[in-house]
Amino acid sequence: MNKKGKKTRRNAIPVFRQIIENLDTKALESLLETGLKEEEFQLIDGIRKNAFKSDKGACYDIYGVEKCSSYNQLKASTRVKLIRKLISQVPPQSATFNFGNIYKRVNAEYSAFNILHRSSQGTSAAYLGELIVNSAIKYDFGEFICPISSYLIEYFNIYNPNVKKSNFYKKILEEYSNTIALERKARIMYSELMNLFILQFAPGMKAHEQATHQLSQLEPHLYKIPSTRFHLYTFLIKTFKCYAIKDFPAMNQAAQQGYRYFAELEFRRPLIENTFLRKSVEANLVLGNFQYCEDQLQMILSNAKMGKSNWYNTLEILITLNLHQQAYPKAVKSFNLGKKNRNFNELISTIKTRWGLLEAYINFLQLAGVAPESPTMSRFRINRFINDTPQYEEDKKGRNIQLIIAQLLFYIIDKNWDKMEEKIEALQKYGTRYLRKNELFRSQVFIKMLLEIPRRLYHPQAILRHTSRYRKRLEEMAPNIDLNGSTLDHTIRASLGVDH
Repeated sequence: MNKKGKKTRRNAIPVFRQIIENLDTKALESLLETGLKEEEFQLIDGIRKNAFKSDKGACYDIYGVEKCSSYNQLKASTRVKLIRKLISQVPPQSATFNFGNIYKRVNAEYSAFNILHRSSQGTSAAYLGELIVNSAIKYDFGEFICPISSYLIEYFNIYNPNVKKSNFYKKILEEYSNTIALERKARIMYSELMNLFILQFAPGMKAHEQATHQLSQLEPHLYKIPSTRFHLYTFLIKTFKCYAIKDFPAMNQAAQQGYRYFAELEFRRPLIENTFLRKSVEANLVLGNFQYCEDQLQMILSNAKMGKSNWYNTLEILITLNLHQQAYPKAVKSFNLGKKNRNFNELISTIKTRWGLLEAYINFLQLAGVAPESPTMSRFRINRFINDTPQYEEDKKGRNIQLIIAQLLFYIIDKNWDKMEEKIEALQKYGTRYLRKNELFRSQVFIKMLLEIPRRLYHPQAILRHTSRYRKRLEEMAPNIDLNGSTLDHTIRASLGVDH
């Protein structure tokens, strides 16, 4: 209101500029090239080029006067076209349902809502807000529901009184406030559990106990609240609870339970389904159900986007399975598929390091003459990778053993017995320092087996005879698997011929 009590119009130019800045280049070019009246083009192009600072300036430039009804109509029609273009930047996929595109569309609508809301364009914001809430409930995008519902309650209480709609959005806000709170609780609990186990090197039983305590608070809400995120983190905790104590039959059951929940949703989420299928594969790989593992991995890969981290994690498990089955041509083919992908160099360092280890083991098998094709790395590059890969300074879970054994393998190929004995002696000290807990007993047994190599003067039959009791123990104990799904324990054993 001005001093005379008359309603003043807000300057629309900053609002339009915000919308234009949120449009991608292609969307803006498309809008300017088609579907605009001459005056609409002048207004948008002038704002884009910073020629207009205020409504008065724009109106004078287009109509020759500082104020007129035609300019007000022009603003209304232009605002509608800009908003429509903003919320339609992501085209719908008619052939297949694409959850990522749906989310991008709703997120673009939410950006438009915020622009309108903050610019006091109340009616337009409310109209768009109701559309977003409907979509967010339908597709379970809870993060949009509460802030928009809060605005709609205020709007229908004060600016456009409607008791029915106000009560409707109040009920939605109450329901989803509780849902969002449980989502956050599950997510924080899962991150704390991972921190405890991975970064604090907590024993498996301690992690199992914490997961059990967390589930006592989360499980009563399973299947009762409309939140995929809550169910994702709760089922992940449930799966990890079994993994922590190496109860792989129970881990497989928990993973299958998580998979079934997401597979039965009206709008399915393939990435989450694949996460639980991989967990099931990890458990079944340890349990020896190899055909099931291969079938599931091939299905996951067929649905995964090539070059993404989830695709690489799945391919890594498949390579490990191939090595364990002595299907070396398949392992080399799968490895080359991942290594030659154009996205390989863009991977995060942890994945690239694991693939570097895989490459070292595959190269060992190629040099040993049991895997096809020539080695992909020169001996210099192999040694440089092994020596330059950062080791864990506080290696309380025995993770550096993979690097140490990789070095050992190439000393065997070179018949460099002096270096090999040095490395085995280092392994023995390493085992004494880091591998004293029951959870790492497999690695202790494995190192004892390696110590027999120089003791038996590198004679194959003598080595096999004196390591039979260690091989039997290894077969009786569940292997170690990484949280990402890698089972380098299998890879190492396959490389050394321990299983066969």
